[in-house]
Amino acid sequence: MPVTWFNKILAYMRKTLDANKTAKTAAPDNMSIEKRAAEVVSIGATASLSGDAAAATPLQEDTGEPTLQELHQQGQMLVWEGRLAEGLKSLSDAALANPDDEAIRNSLSQTLQATGLALSDDDLIANLSTIFRDDADVLALVDRVAKPLFNTLSSVGVEQTSDQLLTAASLANASGDIVTDQINELVKRDADGLSHRQVPATRRTVLAAARLLKTLQRDEELAADFAEVVASDQSLSVLEALASPTLRKMDQGSKTEMRYLFARAVTNYGSRSNALAPRVAIAGDVLKDRKQSDPSDTAAQLDFGIAGTQGTLAVKNASTLRSGFVTWQNDPAEAVQAFEAVKANSAPDPVIDFYTRQARQQAIPELPFVGFPRSGSVFVFSSLVSGLGKPSFGGMMGGAFPDFVFAQEGFNVVRAGRGSSHTHIRASRMNLLEMGPRYGIKKLLVMVRDPRQALMSWHDFMPKIASDMDPVQAQHYNLPDSFLDFSDEEQMDWLIENWLPVLVTWLDEWKEASRTDWFETKIHYARFEDLRKDQEKFFLDILDFFEIDHDLFEMPTKPTKEGDRNFRQGHVDSWRTETSPGQRSRIERIVPHDLLTFYGWDQT
Repeated sequence: MPVTWFNKILAYMRKTLDANKTAKTAAPDNMSIEKRAAEVVSIGATASLSGDAAAATPLQEDTGEPTLQELHQQGQMLVWEGRLAEGLKSLSDAALANPDDEAIRNSLSQTLQATGLALSDDDLIANLSTIFRDDADVLALVDRVAKPLFNTLSSVGVEQTSDQLLTAASLANASGDIVTDQINELVKRDADGLSHRQVPATRRTVLAAARLLKTLQRDEELAADFAEVVASDQSLSVLEALASPTLRKMDQGSKTEMRYLFARAVTNYGSRSNALAPRVAIAGDVLKDRKQSDPSDTAAQLDFGIAGTQGTLAVKNASTLRSGFVTWQNDPAEAVQAFEAVKANSAPDPVIDFYTRQARQQAIPELPFVGFPRSGSVFVFSSLVSGLGKPSFGGMMGGAFPDFVFAQEGFNVVRAGRGSSHTHIRASRMNLLEMGPRYGIKKLLVMVRDPRQALMSWHDFMPKIASDMDPVQAQHYNLPDSFLDFSDEEQMDWLIENWLPVLVTWLDEWKEASRTDWFETKIHYARFEDLRKDQEKFFLDILDFFEIDHDLFEMPTKPTKEGDRNFRQGHVDSWRTETSPGQRSRIERIVPHDLLTFYGWDQT
């Protein structure tokens, strides 16, 4: 597109803007320009979205005023090049100067709806909120561009900023008093002469709170949970992240975890929060950049990651802690070092303080959780976290099954927030020493399952993960390269001889933990078989063990299907009918009778 045409269109729009700034009403000639500009942007936006690119015919270079048809065609190019901000700004000023002109208003409204309003002009936002104060659809679009205000508030005066805050709160349509109270507090601080350096952070926080309440207006509990966090100058990115569409699609248990993870990451990095770019990955996703072919390359882009049952938070910043996430996944020997590095770069965490106070008020202790893989532990953990409204934390273990190790600093986070963490750590001497004598964990929930039946679940599960398993995890599992080429029976044979002993060792270590004199932690063994038999009693027994009031827990609905890789629907003794006589004989030889007796599986 010739530059002269592009500049010519913008010149007409700027001319309109300048005219409106020097006169209360526009002259007829100026109105003609305004209407043409309106049609340029509106028709261009509509045509570009409908794919009507062929509608524009080649234009001849001209030194005179372009015709209306030519402006329409060039408007398409204007839209395609993403240069809408200046055009819409001119139209919004024209609409304010001529409030009775329906043509301008309609063109502006159509353009907003067609483009989604991906703009960054503060004055434009204020104009649109005035022009369309009774148009809910347009106001919803206007609300989407509240975020750019955050980046410019530091250079705006107190009085003007307060007005913009009120506008943002109005656009957010907040039903409660949280935002109003925060705005009043801000104005009071302004009046008291709060330093210029501190005020902008508070303003940004209030704007973020308004946007949060708009996005999560149906989730009053979530908004209330962060009422206190709003007062923290470091919570801006937390609130922005919480307003993301990803969070709205999550269940309550996942929200509880993700809102903590975002808050934890931002507060850890304090004043550097603006440099972070958080994103959410649902359980099962490969944490890697879209352009990466090797997930291990993620190490070069991450400085902080928390792996949790419900999801993963990755904060991208190549300047610090470059190997944090991959270290936790692949090298248990360095897990503690990664946590120490995070701690060294941490600031006080208001979210942990908030959850600690809430947990103490409700007399809810921390709830450390160890789950035998393929025992339904993901469902149980998610149900406990969601049902008690507790924060859940990743990072309490490092490595990969069966070699997970207890991560000290990760547990410090769990204890500080009185939360929970889902782990698969083994009861090795080192892990027991850390959990017991060193950290003094009083009570521990350990979820178990008959290894003979768990083997059937692994038989279904292992082929699903073998195809996308990273090389280091494959070494932990000791899978042969040809495993996926095995027949179904050969895969079962391999699992019996190579994997069943691993499962037996894991269970046997936790059996012996209860008999170890120096390990004084009380263990509640929660059995998968009891969960299937009587789910309500299963959870009530856990609450009684931790001395938690039953009224504080919301009982989960009974799962109707497995879920992604987490819970196989099978009988508690189908291993007897789904294996050959020879396989059953080898299974019975590998699983010791005293293990079955200890856990109460000797009758199955």
